[in-house]
Amino acid sequence: MNGTRDWIFKRPDRAWEFEAIHRLNYAAFVEEIRQHAENSEHRLVDRFHEENEYVIGVDEERRELLGMAALRCKRPFSLDLKLPDLDRHLDPRWRPCELRLWTVVPRMRRTAFVPEFLAALVSRVRELGFDQGLISGTTRQVALYTRMGFEPFGPLVGGADAWFQPMCLDVPRFLSVLPRSVSVALGARAPLNFLPGPVPIAAETTVALGEAPISHRDGAFLVRFGALRRDLARTLGAEEVEILVGSGTLANDVVAGELAQRVRRVLVPVDGEFGARLADQARRAGLEVDEYAVPWGSELDLAELERRAARADALWAVHCETSTGVLHDLVALKRVAARARIPLALDATSSIGVVPVDLGGVELATCTSGKGLASYPGLALVFHRAELPAATRPSPRYLDLRAWARQDGVPYTHSSNLVGALAASWPRALERASFERRAALARELWVLLAELGLVPLVDSSRASPGVFTLALGARAERVARRLAREGVWVSWQSRYLRERGWLQICLFGEHASSELALLRGAFERALGARARVRR
Repeated sequence: MNGTRDWIFKRPDRAWEFEAIHRLNYAAFVEEIRQHAENSEHRLVDRFHEENEYVIGVDEERRELLGMAALRCKRPFSLDLKLPDLDRHLDPRWRPCELRLWTVVPRMRRTAFVPEFLAALVSRVRELGFDQGLISGTTRQVALYTRMGFEPFGPLVGGADAWFQPMCLDVPRFLSVLPRSVSVALGARAPLNFLPGPVPIAAETTVALGEAPISHRDGAFLVRFGALRRDLARTLGAEEVEILVGSGTLANDVVAGELAQRVRRVLVPVDGEFGARLADQARRAGLEVDEYAVPWGSELDLAELERRAARADALWAVHCETSTGVLHDLVALKRVAARARIPLALDATSSIGVVPVDLGGVELATCTSGKGLASYPGLALVFHRAELPAATRPSPRYLDLRAWARQDGVPYTHSSNLVGALAASWPRALERASFERRAALARELWVLLAELGLVPLVDSSRASPGVFTLALGARAERVARRLAREGVWVSWQSRYLRERGWLQICLFGEHASSELALLRGAFERALGARARVRR
């Protein structure tokens, strides 16, 4: 039962955790609520301690107990002793358990910890086979419990020093009134996914993934796979495409190896993390690299690029530099290569399926299934011309582009499930209407961010409609964690983002305009209503 990275929810299994339970029990029910008498030890062992199943929230780094609750699964409940006719107030269709000793340390009571803790409790209630939770809620917090879905029943119990209201929570009904952070934790609602991958996925793609797997040598698979390769290549203006089981890095390693078969010196523009990775992969393949580096997010000087291209044997460039959001001018890259009479290789991982891409005139290109093509990660795509020149040296078997091309794209084991999912997703991803929807969402998002005082790293005239990089400095991680607690996923955990204090909102995969209103509210709460961030 995991919470965020700031705390976790679990069942206690260490001595210090049980001791902390007794001390928090004393602080809550002796010092705060005054339900029990004081003692010199400042610890209170619950009378049902040996029978309780505890769920606790702890800060592991500080070895601190932040909250606790006990589940009592057998009668008599403590509420039976306070309300002798308890069954008269309960619906006989429900199987109840009792939530007792539920308390949170004061400093955490107005944070996301509380709804997440409730999520953990409800999860455990469901795991144990119960569909109703009963509490004796202190009258001081009845309004809070009601907002969480608890309903009062019966008369007050307790005494003048501590009055309690019996309340119940019906788990099935509870799911319809959850705060977003709780519903995401319980899996009742999908999070808002603004990651560059994995991306939001359409239902029909999920259905395709779940089909029974078949052999990669089966005739039905080969027919389907052949049609996928043919149609996908033609739609993007390429002659052929090989589809490997792997990541975008694998696809680029194949290109690096293929370039090393043909040329000696390659020009690589570097204005972000992924340009730098191409330069590294080229060197690892034994190529001599002319690394044309400019500050991250800044423009490439096309005149300088042409000057360098005249001395190179190939140009290998990133189309969309995901780390910054820059979308390079593909027509200009083609022109530079054509004037220098050298082949152009293109990393189109974050552009295919995000913006219209024409691979005509591109010698080699790469992308993956799990980004703009809106499918599951796991397939690496390498586009190439139909006629490959003869090999000049051996390649590692799996990186040998010719081996894939010679054997109709299936020299080794393949995944019919991932192929089926991609076959279901790509036609919609590459529709003109999909590009238009994303462009419209991007315009809305630009306005939304401006109203929040957030300025993306790259101006809209040079930016991809799928990547918005925000330079928040030291606050980036805190804001991203707060968004995550509300079920809003943004990208921030990659090393290069953390080093710079950046987070990213990405519009890859399936998105709807209605998501932006939820994103705005979450950002306002994460930043503070009047927060303003400048570049």
